[in-house]
Amino acid sequence: MNPFSKMLSFPRCFVALVLAAIWGVTAPASQAASIAPYITSSASASGTAGISFTYTITALNSATGYSSTALPGCLSLNAVTGVMSGVPTGSGTYSIRIFASNDAGLDYLDTTFSFVSKPNIKSALKATGTNGSGFSYQILADNAPTGYSVSGLPLGLTFNPSTGLVSGTPTATGSSNVILTAINPYGSGTASLALNILPPPPVITSTLSLTGTNSQRLSYQIGATNAPTGYSVNPLPSGMTVNAAGLLSGTPTKVGSAVSGTFSLVLTASNTGGKGTASLVLVLKPAVPVFSGSLVATGSIYKPFAYTVKPSNITVSLPT
Repeated sequence: MNPFSKMLSFPRCFVALVLAAIWGVTAPASQAASIAPYITSSASASGTAGISFTYTITALNSATGYSSTALPGCLSLNAVTGVMSGVPTGSGTYSIRIFASNDAGLDYLDTTFSFVSKPNIKSALKATGTNGSGFSYQILADNAPTGYSVSGLPLGLTFNPSTGLVSGTPTATGSSNVILTAINPYGSGTASLALNILPPPPVITSTLSLTGTNSQRLSYQIGATNAPTGYSVNPLPSGMTVNAAGLLSGTPTKVGSAVSGTFSLVLTASNTGGKGTASLVLVLKPAVPVFSGSLVATGSIYKPFAYTVKPSNITVSLPT
């Protein structure tokens, strides 16, 4: 039996003082082999995630081996030297029992290891806004940030360093790399936000009425603000096209299945910021008749006469 086993009921600091008084800091080598180790290292330690951490188990009476209960995956223990080391990967508190042993027995100590972390940006790192429209973006970060900072904001946007809210109305179109920083007492975390400010959607400004005649040349220029990059017309009259500059042109022959009438055509102008639409009222008149019959006819007086007019909707004035 360890002659000092009854002393374990006393506070560890008292036992350490007694042993030190008897042997001077450690037991003589001749006696150490018959006395179990007595752990003297601290019962708590702390570190910061991402930074190397070291803790050494120390003990009286020539410990020859060291061990512990399960360690966090980021730490390891050297069983010969008693040095525990590693790089913590996150915040947390761990209860670990450590052991020191020699041929005479072992001692253990219940310890607490606490790791804290600097913030990590967690909000999305891509955002899109529109020139002239309200915009907001909230910086999100873990590990209890106490403050924020940003750099590289587009014109028209402001930043709240206490809440991490970016807001305002951007006044210029383009892409920016905005540096985000979240801060707490243990450090800071940064990330780059890809912020794209789009142009406002087009607004159609051209006259919204058009009159044409079936089978006759017709053109109409779609006018719109905010630099459209594309145009469309729906439904598109048969025989007509719309080009990249917004010119609707051609020889209309029908809209849907109708060859004449009043129709509503949806005009669309688009850019990277969106689409603008308007309804164009198209009045398509019937085609002008084209006479296709012979222009010579012969008849005799007092005898029946017949002549076929093509097409039938042409008006003919007959002699009396």
